[in-house]
Amino acid sequence: MGITAFLAKKTSWSKWGKKIRKRKGQGIEKTAAKTEKNLSKKLKKQLTKKGEESVELMIGRLVAEEELKKEIVEKVSPPPPARSSFTMCAHPERDEILLYGGEYFNGKNTTVFGDLYQYRCRAAEWRLLQYPRGPPPRCAHAAVAAPLGGGQLWLFGGEFSSPSGEQFHHYRDLWCLHTNARRWEKISAAGGPSARSGHRMVYYQKQLIVFGGFHDNLQSFQYFNDLHAFDIDRREWRKLEVSGQGPSARSSVAMLALADGRVLVYGGYCKEKVKKNVEKGTTFSDMYRLTPDKHDLSLTRWRWSQVKQSGARPSHRSGMSGCLVRGDSVLFFGGVTDEESDDKLKGTFFNDMYMLDAGKGVWHTVTLSGRRDPARRRRRRRAADDPAPEPAAAAASGSGDPAEQLEAMSIEEEAAAVAAPSPRARAGLAARAGQLFLYGGQLERGSVEVTLSDFYQLGVIV
Repeated sequence: MGITAFLAKKTSWSKWGKKIRKRKGQGIEKTAAKTEKNLSKKLKKQLTKKGEESVELMIGRLVAEEELKKEIVEKVSPPPPARSSFTMCAHPERDEILLYGGEYFNGKNTTVFGDLYQYRCRAAEWRLLQYPRGPPPRCAHAAVAAPLGGGQLWLFGGEFSSPSGEQFHHYRDLWCLHTNARRWEKISAAGGPSARSGHRMVYYQKQLIVFGGFHDNLQSFQYFNDLHAFDIDRREWRKLEVSGQGPSARSSVAMLALADGRVLVYGGYCKEKVKKNVEKGTTFSDMYRLTPDKHDLSLTRWRWSQVKQSGARPSHRSGMSGCLVRGDSVLFFGGVTDEESDDKLKGTFFNDMYMLDAGKGVWHTVTLSGRRDPARRRRRRRAADDPAPEPAAAAASGSGDPAEQLEAMSIEEEAAAVAAPSPRARAGLAARAGQLFLYGGQLERGSVEVTLSDFYQLGVIV
């Protein structure tokens, strides 16, 4: 974003040395490039009047400042400030949560973060981690934790926005945080995915698998459905060979690596231009599995298959937060449905929770309650002369199937008030140490966009 693309003028020559007529459509490409260049010049003039430097200069300055840092700092900190479109991953070997990046909009200006926080689950303590020469600030990137070298956090892509929100830059860089060594490493490897944001990434057998995303420079946009893998041992990118009918181009999907090696892809969002100055957005609710070829030890051949869904399915929405809690059980929270009318975009935000049996494609609603008054519960049991425990008590005792226990929790009039999270999209969700953690996100109150900084913890048997 914010980088002007130039299309090289192409001509073809026959073997007899005569120039062949330019291919059809080349004039259109040339006109598009010229239009983009003129629009870029116009934008730069507008930004000069506002006193805002180019987004490339901003990033260059931030990178130079980061290069000067040499000191490692780890300190107890207040919770991270409000943000959305960040990443939150459970440490693969320790009872910790790692939160990186994101953005905050105050109604006028946008702030993009490049900070790294650690939440210690058992101590209930936030710590700010400052390690030298890390990535420049970004949001809508992809991150995944890998159980290698004492724990690694891998980051790819994302975007940076100027304070005015009128300039964007998409990244295509790959970074690794070595948590034991407290060191960032920028990976140099050719052939990776193009610059993008809103994509997703999972870890499987020392491979980073990247799917989808989009690129938008406010003048044109493109959505992707390509698949790339990064071999951590060889430090090599390659585009995967995939058979079967897979998802259409989209961003903001829920993507999770299941215990048996299959990868689940659900939902997402895409927009298309239907006519001049008119765009139409589509929110998806379809589901796919990506399965490795069991005979291919190189993990280059995969197969798409669509999943037939059943049960209590969520309504169409994007920006849901998803987290694998055990085996093939996945919890989803929140999201937003955008409604377009009269050139206006209105969002309906959700705070409901669903459990998905990813192996079977079966959805269940999950409704949570506070603890009931024990005396009142005993009186009710005596009146009914029923020795069976209440569903909430069964869940607390740790007996039975975790998915069934989650589904059994329900709100009743006599239940204590529940400090449930408000509706939101693009929040962080992670599971660790038998707990589910939810942080931040974004919602709308009327015409006002609100970025959140609240933090919730839910006891889950995992």
